[in-house]
Amino acid sequence: CDNVTVPNDIVENQCIWYDNETNATLLDLRPLYGTYIGSTAYNLYVCQNSNYRSCSSSSTGCCAMYGGTGSSNVAGMFDPSVQPTFDSVNNRWIFEYSRGNNALTEVRWVCDPDVLTYTVIGLAQVSYINIASIYACPQEIRCIFNDPDGNNVLDLSDLSGALLRYNDDEDLTYSFEYSLCRNNIICNNNEAVMAIRWNISEQQCDPYLAVFDGFNGYDLSYDDGMKQWKFAYFNGEICEQTQMNTTFNIYWTCNETVSNWTVTDVDSINDCDFAMYIDSSYAC
Repeated sequence: CDNVTVPNDIVENQCIWYDNETNATLLDLRPLYGTYIGSTAYNLYVCQNSNYRSCSSSSTGCCAMYGGTGSSNVAGMFDPSVQPTFDSVNNRWIFEYSRGNNALTEVRWVCDPDVLTYTVIGLAQVSYINIASIYACPQEIRCIFNDPDGNNVLDLSDLSGALLRYNDDEDLTYSFEYSLCRNNIICNNNEAVMAIRWNISEQQCDPYLAVFDGFNGYDLSYDDGMKQWKFAYFNGEICEQTQMNTTFNIYWTCNETVSNWTVTDVDSINDCDFAMYIDSSYAC
């Protein structure tokens, strides 16, 4: 547990976990590698064993991932071979680490897209600690997307939660709003949604266009020639004309000159089908 510089490849191997069958990323905690997470009773080093002076009578302490702040013994040793299991009911990843004497400590990483780094939930115990973080969320909730072929990645995490607006100078009846990877728009009946058409004169959603549901409710495609990503959402408000869900297509097109984003156009094919076009360097 001396302060030794760890090679980057070792860091990556210790703090990222893959699906054994598809090799898709399950959980990526590399941004938090080595972070010291302190709580009232127990402290944790992310993906790392470090010195705990309090858990040994020696002056140098002992080497552990998880230990007490007082005179407690080692509560968990980091082992990079330990694979997490996903608890879909509580939306969390659970690691079981040995603390000796055939006892296990659970480190539970809970998905919370509003926690941009981490926060300890409740009081940590010798047998478990609950940590909320956006890094415990699926990549799609973090606003990171892979094309169906797995050759390209669209990383919009820096823009997650941003509100994109479009006003048509030629048609002052409606405006459009799109909350990136979030349901941050409150529509009629206090319903939280991702995108809306806003009726300016009546001051209401007319209709809501889509709801963000992680990796559900949409199709994703990538056009390599146009360098364009297409999200097709099929979970908008029921359209009166068809009695089917409103569809909302979002096109992110590579434009190196646009640092964040520019909504270039919104098409209303009819009152049931809409398309938004966005230029951004993030799509490159």
